[in-house]
This record gives sequence, C-alpha cells and structure tokens, in this order.
Amino acid sequence: MVEEATEEQIRAHLDVNFFGAVWVAQAVLPLLRAQGGGRLLQVTSMGTGACMATVGFYGAGKSALNSVTDALAMEAAGFGVKVTNVQMGGYDTGLFTAGTTATEPLPEYESLRTEMAAMWGDEAGPAPETAAPVIMQLAGLPDPPRRLIVGNQSFDQVMEVGRAREELYRARERLSRIAPG
Repeated sequence: MVEEATEEQIRAHLDVNFFGAVWVAQAVLPLLRAQGGGRLLQVTSMGTGACMATVGFYGAGKSALNSVTDALAMEAAGFGVKVTNVQMGGYDTGLFTAGTTATEPLPEYESLRTEMAAMWGDEAGPAPETAAPVIMQLAGLPDPPRRLIVGNQSFDQVMEVGRAREELYRARERLSRIAPG
C-alpha cells in the first residue's frame, strides 16, 4: 500500500525496477554504438498500462523505465540500436508472495488486502520461461516494435484499460481543452 511504505522500501523498489535497468543500458550502449547497432530489450510490465492497488511502487518503477526506454529508443535509433519495452504479463515470479515488500499493515486497508489476495488467488501464473519463444522471436525481428505486451490475458487487460482511459478523457474533453497548451 502506498501509505504503508517507508522511504527505504520505496527506494529499494526503484533501485531494482528502474535504476538497475538504466545503469545496465548505459553500460551496454557504448558497445552497441561501437559495433554499429544492436538490440536492447528492457523488461517492464503490463502493469504500467493497467496499474493495480497494492503494487503502486512496483508499477512506478516499471512506468519510469517505460518512459526512459521510449526516450532511449529515439536517442539510440540513429546508431542502429533498436530498443524495445517488453511489457510482461502475469508470470509466476513470486512478485505477489516472496517478492512483495513487507510493510507495517494498517488495519484500514485490510478489506482491500483481502480483496486483492482473492483476486490473485492461490493459482500461480504461467512459468516465466513460457514467454521465451516470444522474446526470442522479438529479438530477431528486423523492425521490432518500441513496445510489446507479452501474454494473452495481459494484452486483453491493457487494451481494455486503454479503452476505459480514452472514455475517461473524452468525458472531460471540453474541460481539458479550456486551457491552452
């Protein structure tokens, strides 16, 4: 929960899900430029397009990585470096069990915690290695996309969130357009 997390826990999420990937990209880019191009795949999350309660800081780190990776794709294109956000769906990585940051739970959020636990259920997602054929095919594409959602159910969820977001914006379009800019 956003309210429950400490500064240390938030920074740890960002260190793992954002800064670490940025440092790796910065380390490999000189090599890719020197060889005249290459591929860089940044693993982000479908959760950046379909954010969920209880995993806000995970989503924040992955969203930041999406934005930086999009910018990097534009910056590195002139050097023959092709960059893709690989937006993974729900795979059995332990994120919502062992990978969850333990916080001091506030009783006010207990009903939401119970609701989210029921939604995730005891059923594990597919094994991460089941996504490998998609990643391998993506890596070999001559003209790869800047973003790719990996996972059938995840694709549907992201598309539905996109439709709902457009409806939300359209409902207040007149208000939005009052200001210049």
